Formats: sequence, structure tokens, C-alpha cells
Amino acid sequence: MCDADILSAVKAGDFEALMQATNNREPTRSFGEQIDGNGWNILHHASMSKSLEVVKFVAEHFNPPVFAQDYEGLTPLALACEQTAPVEIICYLMDLEKQLGDGKTDSECVSPLYYAVLQNRLDLVQALTARGETVDDTLFFTPGTALYMVAIVTGNAQILKCLLDTSNPNAECPILSYEDGMSGMELFALRANYRLGDKIECFKILFNREHPSAKEAGGRYDVNDILQIALMSYHSTSLIPYFVETELRWEKRVPIRTLYRKLIENFEILALTVLCECGPVSTERQELNDILEEPYDHCTANGLIGDELHEMVRSAFVCENGNLTTAKKTLQLFEEFAAFTKTITLASLKKSIHTSMQRLFFKLHAMLRNRQMHSMEEYGLFERTVDCMVNVLGNDLDAIVEHILLQANEERMKPNLMLPFLKHCCALFMNHQVVDEEMLDSRLYQWLIHLYGTWRAVKCVNGKPIFELFSLKRLTRDVIRETVWKGVNVQTANKGPLFIERLQSFELPNELKEYLRYVDYSCLKHFMPHIIHTDE
Repeated sequence: MCDADILSAVKAGDFEALMQATNNREPTRSFGEQIDGNGWNILHHASMSKSLEVVKFVAEHFNPPVFAQDYEGLTPLALACEQTAPVEIICYLMDLEKQLGDGKTDSECVSPLYYAVLQNRLDLVQALTARGETVDDTLFFTPGTALYMVAIVTGNAQILKCLLDTSNPNAECPILSYEDGMSGMELFALRANYRLGDKIECFKILFNREHPSAKEAGGRYDVNDILQIALMSYHSTSLIPYFVETELRWEKRVPIRTLYRKLIENFEILALTVLCECGPVSTERQELNDILEEPYDHCTANGLIGDELHEMVRSAFVCENGNLTTAKKTLQLFEEFAAFTKTITLASLKKSIHTSMQRLFFKLHAMLRNRQMHSMEEYGLFERTVDCMVNVLGNDLDAIVEHILLQANEERMKPNLMLPFLKHCCALFMNHQVVDEEMLDSRLYQWLIHLYGTWRAVKCVNGKPIFELFSLKRLTRDVIRETVWKGVNVQTANKGPLFIERLQSFELPNELKEYLRYVDYSCLKHFMPHIIHTDE
């Protein structure tokens, strides 16, 4: 049949065979409107032939319906776009639709520009934009538009630049505002979840468009411009490592450089806190507080800081498979970060870190509930971790120890938990009046008060001190501690550090100072049977 020969030539993209078939005999009158099992007409088949000559001949000689849709709703143009037909075929079909549709096309059809972006076809994007296809500046935030797809889904920096360069230069930049209050840059940071290198390139294109003077700054970012973007990117493809690496090109202080390098491996948000405190700003640094406290669901800095501090504390003394190397490395980093926190001036950061550390102290008993210490070295890591936590918190631990004693399961009490805390306690074992009445029933507290409380406190709490536990040395400790306390204003906040500072100011032997703070061997020996556990 003549129709079959023509169709075969079209499918093969063989223009000469098509000319020969049509010269031999004209096809039936309805040939251009016939469809196959897929709902394709002859122009659908031609669009798949990869031959522009075949497409032109079919369109001009067989008069096929240009806007006819197959069973999947695809016109010949949409099919050509979907199946990555050559650029010249797509452009010809676009002209054909424009000519026959009086400049109007089916609004429900996906645009060729969208297909080009989705398929990362830079050649097609360039051809379409050269023909006058422009980006609708109002549609950046609408899923399905070309600009949204390239910025949020595909991350092709070349195509993104091409689209932005050809958008209306007089229109409002499509990345500056968003109807829900989130800027386009923040939306990009939050949702773009492709390869880091691609996201960095796209970020630089978008950022430079929003900040034309950024290139003149030599590539260094002001923290106030990138902070919210960094936070929003944390749960997709995080840009924090890029911002830190960029800042490292400028930062010269060795301790800060060391913190950046160590933190960025596993604690990105904590590295970002260093950037907040040490990086450059183009506004008052205190204004960063408002950015850090933005209530963007899971992107709030407070929650993220707490999560990473929890992991750092846990990793500092929890030894996986008995390997202390990682724990030691993390503990050293924790100590360096704790020292850094003393220099923080941003109120929101100080509050977040302080609040997070308080919560971690209250969780510490639960974190160790099913843990056993297998060596004095491992126990030493735990003790140093507690010291480091106190250094960050900057307060006495009486209230925290009291909380742990109240929450401790009587059947699974861990006296060894208490030892690292004792040297940071001030009033808990001296004055029974500061103790919550509920705690008086705690066996662990009764054990501790007998070992470390004053004679008067033991009598008031239990009524019957164990005389053998007391000595002249212990009674002397009570007198000296009471003398120290008399020099401290009990109404002053953070009285714990004041007590310890005042104690350190006395010209006393270090051994006596250690005894006064419950850190000498005579204190340790009561815990020795409880500290080390070996597997049977």
C-alpha cells in the first residue's frame, strides 16, 4: 500500500524514500488524520524521525493536525521535546504551532523550555532563548516552571545563567521575594538537594544577581547575607562547608582555623557558630541574633546546635567497640570548642549553647544508663567530658546533681556517675536545707551525704551519722568550706564559680584544695568498686 510505504519512510527518516513513495502514488485523502495504536498521526512519527526535511515535507504535503494529542496527551511538538528530538525540529514545530494557532498554543501543554531544562539541554535552551523565549519572573517559586526546575531540581548552572541572563532585565529579580515571607535564595537553599558542586555554582549565580557588588568583595561573604541561607540548606545539600572553606581563605588566626577544620567534618552547625562570631559582617553583629532566632521549623539554630552538642558530648566518652581513638579526638575538639564559647558575644548563641548544655546534663544519666566503663582510661574520658560541659555551662551543678538523683532508677543506680560531678557541687552536701524533700528518700543521695556531707547535714537528713566515716580531716574540710561560703554573697547568681574562685584564691596546699572539692584519692576510693566493670 502507498500509505504504508510513506509511513515506513517517515519512521525511518528517509527523505529520498519518502519522495519516491509520494511520487509513485498520492496517499489517501485522510492519510494526514489517521492515527496508530498510540494515537500518533503522521506528524507525530515525523517528529521522531530526526530529519527536519521529513518533518517539513509531512507538514506541508499531508496537512496533519498540528495540535492533535496522542493517548498520553502529547502533541507532535511535545513528543519531540519529550524524546529529545534535534533542536531544529523542535523550533520548526514551534513555528508551525505559532503559525496555525495564531500565536496561541495549548496552555495545558508543557513548554519546550521546561523540557529543555529538565533534560539539561543547554543547546535547546540557548536556541529557545535566542528565539525570544523568556522566563516569567513571577514564576520562580512555582513548581513546573523552567526557572524553578533548574534552580531547585536539576542544578545546571549554565542553564540557570542562560535563563537569568535572558529574563526581563527591568523586571523585579525573581529571587528576591516570596509570598510566604521566604526569599527565593532561602527557598533555593532549603529545597535544592543535588550535588554540592552544582549547588555552589547555582548559589553563586543567584547570590551575585541579588548582590551585584559581591564579586568586587573578592569572594568573601558577610555573615549577615549568608547565615539564613546556610541554616536553610542544612537539611538538603548543605552550603555550610562551602561558606567555611571560603572564610578559611581569609581567616589568619590559628585557633579559629583549627576549629573550622575540625568542626566542619562532623559538626557543621557548630562550625557555623564560629563563623557567626568570627566572620565579617556588613551590619551590627548583634543583628545576627534576629536571624539566628527565626522560627523556620527544623531550621532553627537553637535546635540544630543542641543536636550537634549532644552528638559531640556522646562521642567524647562513648567508645565504640572499645576503641578510644575517636573518643579522644572528639573530646579534644570539645575542649577546644568549650574554650571558644567563652569568647562568644552574640546573645542568641550564648543562650542556645547554655540551654543546650543544661539539657545535656539532665540527659547524661539516661545516656549512660546502659553503658559500662571498662577501664580507668575510659572513665577518665567521661570525667573530662563532664569538666568540659561545666566549662561551657559556667555554673555550679547542685541543681543538676539533684535532678539526676531524683531521676535515677533505684535498681540501676550508678554511683560512678556522681564522682565527676562532685567537685563542681558547692552547697548540696553542706546544707540540707537546699535539698528537695523528695530527694531525702533517694538511697543514692543518702549514700553520698554520708560520704561527703557535713556532720550537721547528716544528722538533719538521716539522724544517725556513721561515726567511722568521719575524721579530723573531714571535719576540718567542713570548717574551711563553711568559712569560704561566708565570703560569698549567697544572693549572687552563679554562686558556684564564685565559691570555687574564692577557694582557689586561698594559699592552701593543692592536695587540700582537691580534698575540699572532692577530687582527691580519699574521695575517689569510695567509688572504686563501682567504676570499672569487665565483661565476663
